[in-house]
Amino acid sequence: MTITIHRGTHEIGGSCVEIRTPQAKILLDLGLPLDFDSRSQEQQEQIRREALEWAQEADAIFISHYHADHHGLLPDTHRDVAIYATAGTAAMMHVTEVIHGRGDADYLHHINVLSKEADDRKFEPIIVDDIRITPYTVDHAAYDACAFLIEAEGRRILYSGDIRRHGVKGFLYHNLPRKVDCLLLEGTNLATEKECMSEAEICERFKEQFRTDADKLHYIWCSGQNIDRIVQIYKAALVCSRKLIVDTYVAYVLEAVHRFKSSIPSPLSPFEGHDVFRYFCLPAQLKRLEEAGDPEIVERLKALSTVDTKDIGRNPGKYAWLIRPSMLYYMQKYSHTPSVVVTSIWEGYEKDEPEFMDWIRERGFTNPHIHTSGHADAKSLQSIVRHVDPGLLIPIHTAVPERFATLFPDRTIRCPQDNEPIEL
Repeated sequence: MTITIHRGTHEIGGSCVEIRTPQAKILLDLGLPLDFDSRSQEQQEQIRREALEWAQEADAIFISHYHADHHGLLPDTHRDVAIYATAGTAAMMHVTEVIHGRGDADYLHHINVLSKEADDRKFEPIIVDDIRITPYTVDHAAYDACAFLIEAEGRRILYSGDIRRHGVKGFLYHNLPRKVDCLLLEGTNLATEKECMSEAEICERFKEQFRTDADKLHYIWCSGQNIDRIVQIYKAALVCSRKLIVDTYVAYVLEAVHRFKSSIPSPLSPFEGHDVFRYFCLPAQLKRLEEAGDPEIVERLKALSTVDTKDIGRNPGKYAWLIRPSMLYYMQKYSHTPSVVVTSIWEGYEKDEPEFMDWIRERGFTNPHIHTSGHADAKSLQSIVRHVDPGLLIPIHTAVPERFATLFPDRTIRCPQDNEPIEL
């Protein structure tokens, strides 16, 4: 069995791993580099050509989760390649394409949803010729993310995908298979020694913040697809008697997940009798949903009563509002409303939004940062390796693969280059 990491041996994101036997070839993820948009058109075209080449003659592609740095090059694959993903990943890939006006993307029609057994955690394996692939649910900042166990020719490889131990489902790493021959392990956070705060602590921080500035409107910038984070904010709003305002996009995201996981709250589906959500309609987003041909969700959104915008100004302490920099136009209407702007995203994203951040500073709004990483810290990686106990450890999804030698001094480690075949 041959392992080839096409991209990811010395960078975060853009992940793609090829597993090949004499009878079959599969890919694990096919992601865009994180800096894809800032590259020249020529470089972007080269990246797309590479993806097409990597997918050439592939029997199947397995996607670990719905972040673009793991699936963003799927539109560049051959149309007859089977794609496998969990229900959550498939749903969110569809949502993403619809919101960007690409609801008819061809690859969406080739996605096969990975089946789970009755206990909702164990997946049924997929057989691709002589390769057996078994998904394992892991915790990440993408809902329904998974790792993959690959078995062929008497060897077992575990690909972690993106993983952490401090999320609400962090305990799931205990379910990962042990004593594998090789572990491909992500190392996103190895450039820092900082330990990650848990999502439960995030919830407590939001409660504290809501109570500290009880009379102020709270804007919260977080990813509309970070389901676990939105749930923590929802819980904090519930306890602190705040109404959580969500726009058309976030409402669509939450309902898409709620459809197959009823414990996820959605403004379109009353949750245990709690009256927490308030809806803010974005007509442009609603139009895209109409164009994508989802009349049922469109009609339900149109029937949803909208938040009383005047009451936001009259009673700012009553509300928390999930926003994005693209919604600055609406926020400016409340420039004189006492407000707090909480950033609940990776701090690096703030640098990409100078207009938004300048507006916060100019208005003199308090700007706390309440966030935790979607990736494991060093101590968590050590715990994962102790549990899995692999024969060989290979870093991936990291800019500092050499740190593995320090972190795991008693392990056999190999740090390949991109496109370097490894025979197992």
